[in-house]
Amino acid sequence: MIVDTTPDHLIRVDPVLLCTHIWARGFRLPWRGLLIGMAVLALVVARAAHAQTAPRPRAEIVRVEQFTLQNQQIDYPGARVRTTDGAVPDSPGSQQIRVHWHALPPGIPPGAVLMLEVIHDRNPVIQNKILPYRTVSIGDIHSTVVFTARDIQQSGYVNAWRASVAWRGRILARTHSPTWTTASLP
Repeated sequence: MIVDTTPDHLIRVDPVLLCTHIWARGFRLPWRGLLIGMAVLALVVARAAHAQTAPRPRAEIVRVEQFTLQNQQIDYPGARVRTTDGAVPDSPGSQQIRVHWHALPPGIPPGAVLMLEVIHDRNPVIQNKILPYRTVSIGDIHSTVVFTARDIQQSGYVNAWRASVAWRGRILARTHSPTWTTASLP
């Protein structure tokens, strides 16, 4: 039965039986177009409402600092021990690049990455360093990428860099050093 009356005289319509009945009787073309149009309109409205409620992740890179750390000899008094901080005593030291960035509210869902692209003095090929973030990123975030003495001996010091914060393949923020130009790229 398509229409059912309840004891309190309310009319209930079973939508499944109604649709089956309509299709079995061969609905006319204008009504089909109207039904399809209403269904498409309902989907468009529902999708637009979802797109407005889902905030987009945003980030900004505040600053990037580049440090060169020289090897140091440390004397331990009374122990007659002298140690060298670094992999090789005659190496030039290590280099650090610190990226300070801010994930704007409501934050970035898990899966964000910090990509640091660098060009070294003696190696003109762009090298990528990727730092993934497996938890929600929100607020001030400080990331450090270290190039060891062995890296510097092989490729030289970092000449140019470009830092990017990305999420799901979309770049949220990007900055670069003054020496990062198209002329410095291979």
